[in-house]
Amino acid sequence: MILLDSNIIIYAMEPDYRELREFIAHENPVVSVISKVEVLGFHKLGLSN
Repeated sequence: MILLDSNIIIYAMEPDYRELREFIAHENPVVSVISKVEVLGFHKLGLSN
């Protein structure tokens, strides 16, 4: 189990960080409520493909 910081979550959304997303998917991640709020409030986060 790993605790994800909001910066890691935001970076993992970038197309260039596929390996990071794969690592996270295999490590049973947990995220704090604060990190969730920070990520949802990040203005440059584009969720469209």
